[in-house]
Amino acid sequence: MRSVFAGIGLLVVIFGALFLWNRSVVPVEAPMQQPLPGDGIKFGFVRSVATSSDYVLMFDEARWLTGPEGEQAAIIAGICSEAARAECLPNGYFIENTSTTTIPLNFSTEPIIAMFTLTMEKESVKETSISKDAYAALINDRSAHWSQLPYQMLIEQGKVTILEEVYVP
Repeated sequence: MRSVFAGIGLLVVIFGALFLWNRSVVPVEAPMQQPLPGDGIKFGFVRSVATSSDYVLMFDEARWLTGPEGEQAAIIAGICSEAARAECLPNGYFIENTSTTTIPLNFSTEPIIAMFTLTMEKESVKETSISKDAYAALINDRSAHWSQLPYQMLIEQGKVTILEEVYVP
């Protein structure tokens, strides 16, 4: 008799496990912050940095184009002609910047800022991390070229969290 009850008990456990296994489980996710409309990876030029409490970048968005799309944009911009299409992009890219409009973007509390040509004269092209203050000084120095270089940035929750100089050959 004992083995019958043990067998029935085992069947109940097996069927119970199968029942639970086949139930649809709705996962409960932790609440996530929704990305803001401007979040994501952006490419363009940083024209100035206000060193107020929020470090506001004035950003001029642009597009890095290659191949036929880059050639066509260069022709439209008057950089080259249809006849010279094959030689339009000697380094293989064209930076399209049809507007000089800038938008304000705030740095996050501790952004990662990477410059690649900062130490080029001494050490060749290599990544160098710098602070917000050092970056603002470079960009705001009108006698230097830093505000004329393109940058790529990651914007999360409306703030720039990563900013990288784009090396232009």
